[in-house]
Amino acid sequence: MNNKKYKKSNATIEDFDHLGFFQSIPKSLSESIKNLSTIHNFYPGEPIINQGMDFSSTYMVLRGQVHVFTTSYSGRNYVLAKLDPGDWFNVITCCNDAECNPASVSAESPVTLLVFSCQDFRNLYDNKPLFALRVMQNISNRSTRLMQKLENLALLTVSGRLAKFIIDHANEEGVIYWQCTHNDIAKRIGTVAEVVGRTL
Repeated sequence: MNNKKYKKSNATIEDFDHLGFFQSIPKSLSESIKNLSTIHNFYPGEPIINQGMDFSSTYMVLRGQVHVFTTSYSGRNYVLAKLDPGDWFNVITCCNDAECNPASVSAESPVTLLVFSCQDFRNLYDNKPLFALRVMQNISNRSTRLMQKLENLALLTVSGRLAKFIIDHANEEGVIYWQCTHNDIAKRIGTVAEVVGRTL
């Protein structure tokens, strides 16, 4: 993504020291992160990364939520992951020197991101073991969730996936506060809006 599209934020990493990633890190690492990164804002629905495009950066969510999704040749989107504050994305792409982004990422809400160039990210990753460890802890946790999602797609029917989605998003009283459409649900469970409507 072209840097000129970024809306630079006035926030600093000290504003997000409540996130687990920043807790108990040495001042030297904090200063390195501050010197090598920038903080940017995105509006809801705004694209951050486009699938198939050249890449240049890696990101950490500081505030808000983003969706990672792929788009089929027919134009249908499937949401691979919902990322929250503290989650990283585009890490593997940077580390592996991939030629293009394997998925798209968009802002689901007002979003603030910590942004590194791939070169600066790799320098920190190679030279700051605690930085590398915390990044990989986050990636590892997300890999577990992705495996569970793949298992659901392989083993559950659409009805089963829809039921699991409702259970996962409901509170103890059975109320879902996320304002989602049939199309939103379809993107998350691997089907189309019409099937969600019929199944409900």
